[in-house]
Amino acid sequence: MEQVKKKKQALESRKTAIADLNRNRQGVVKALDQMITEKPKELYFVSLEQKSTGAPWDNFGLSITGVATDNEVVARFMKGLQASRKTFASVDLDFTKAKVVQKGAAAYQEFNMNVQVAQEKTTSAQQARVISGQGTTTAFQGLGREEELTAMKIKHLKT
Repeated sequence: MEQVKKKKQALESRKTAIADLNRNRQGVVKALDQMITEKPKELYFVSLEQKSTGAPWDNFGLSITGVATDNEVVARFMKGLQASRKTFASVDLDFTKAKVVQKGAAAYQEFNMNVQVAQEKTTSAQQARVISGQGTTTAFQGLGREEELTAMKIKHLKT
């Protein structure tokens, strides 16, 4: 009887781990998609740096460094991200500062902000479906499309 209880605990632990990985895998794609959607055309990303604590994708955040034509553009981007509460739990601006590239040219605004990606809650019924094989097809269906979207977003960030 004790062995059965240990096996059950081990299966429950695996079930939770698989459900968390599946849930969080999609969160990154959603976050990048939302960032691209909210990005004004006058704003450019210089770097995106992953900030997470614990297991991969747990407490997942991004540090965004970029440039914009003025502070209004940075504020518009930040407000758009803040309005996306389902995707971003918090959006914090570290700094903005004026930079002049050439003498006599207009200054642009360099900025840095930190965003915390909101974590979706997985119900035990969803976890059970993933483990039992029900919904496995839907859980992994479209993986190629998500990878394609991620590649498109990364390409867009580089340009």
